[in-house]
Amino acid sequence: MSSFSPHDESSSKVTSLPKGKSNNSASESPLLGDSNVSYSESSVYELPLNKVTKLISATARKLRLSGPELVVLCIYPTIMMVGQVMHLVRTLFLSGNELENDWLLHKNYFTQKRNIINVIFVKQGWGWTSAVYFYLIGSWVLLKISPLSPKSADGKSCIPVRKVSGSILRYLMATLWWVFFTQWFFGRPLMDRVFLATGGKCTSIAHSERLLNYIDRNPDLKNELRKIEIDSGSYLGPGPLVPNSDGISDSDVDAYEAKISSAICRRVGGNWKGGHDPSGHCFLLVHASLFLWFELLPLSVLQIRKLYETNHIFHQLVNSSELLEVLVCKWSFDLDFATFRNKAQSMPAHRPSGRGKIMEILAFLGTPPVVTWMLLGLWSWMLLITTIYFHSLPELIGGFAAGYFEIVTAIYMSRFCGQ
Repeated sequence: MSSFSPHDESSSKVTSLPKGKSNNSASESPLLGDSNVSYSESSVYELPLNKVTKLISATARKLRLSGPELVVLCIYPTIMMVGQVMHLVRTLFLSGNELENDWLLHKNYFTQKRNIINVIFVKQGWGWTSAVYFYLIGSWVLLKISPLSPKSADGKSCIPVRKVSGSILRYLMATLWWVFFTQWFFGRPLMDRVFLATGGKCTSIAHSERLLNYIDRNPDLKNELRKIEIDSGSYLGPGPLVPNSDGISDSDVDAYEAKISSAICRRVGGNWKGGHDPSGHCFLLVHASLFLWFELLPLSVLQIRKLYETNHIFHQLVNSSELLEVLVCKWSFDLDFATFRNKAQSMPAHRPSGRGKIMEILAFLGTPPVVTWMLLGLWSWMLLITTIYFHSLPELIGGFAAGYFEIVTAIYMSRFCGQ
């Protein structure tokens, strides 16, 4: 998975650098890449930031990654570790009964399955991921916000077909992996196959009318369960699937429990127990977040610079914190801090008020990278809640590993294939 490099063409600069400064042609962003610029001591954050970036760059080179890629890949294991520490603290201070009746678990809005974020966003996570991705790629192609676009003879931007097609191919690969792991893999999805193969099953279905009704409405499942009856010697011929209205015969319960998928189990009111159950929430949140990050990184560098120069709201936000100023200075402008400050002070004053201010806030919030950052922030918060309150550590690790698998595979395939 090769992300677009924000500094690989001279046309990628939105603004000209002050006299005496040269463009950074490194393939990495200036914040986390190698840089020989001698920074002034005008900010207390510059020296420690430079030390951190050198360490990140050295480690990233050994792994054949860029600095930003390494940072992104470290975000979600860090969230999991923080969540597990909070989970451990919670279990240490609460006894068995207190743990079961923990107010934070039962009254915390974000731990409720019916909370609006879980129902609307997390449950439809890949749909939101797809929508934001196409918003990103559409803004890049149709609005031509990216200076990475090659120029035609008349100086106009033209669509970089190879880069766009590569991005869409990465999206299709990520979508296919999501389908295979959570929806369908020549039958049951991979996560269900892992669960059933390790001894898991759907319990509490022996007297489930919902199950019987569901089976009767689904001929394929009905035929599959007929085969189970034949194999177990309890097949009584065509007609109703079970001989009485009390539920499934005892001889078939074990076989049924070991065959029903997680999706059907939830629909018929069963309980998914035993075995190794890779966390589907962790998989979705990590997989979707990593995919968006790797498509967002190069565009965010360019868009931050554009926002800083044109949007007063963002300009004010950055200038409210010296740390934010240093980060934007290094990330998007590749200047020393003193030069960046002079440049910022030389920008024309623009202070919208009333309706103009509201429109500028909306314009800022509607910027493709900002929309993506908000979704990524939401995913990170829900991931933290999941790691604190739900699943065992092995189940969380299983979900994390599956979430990383396709993304990391795509990254290194692109490196070794030279794409």
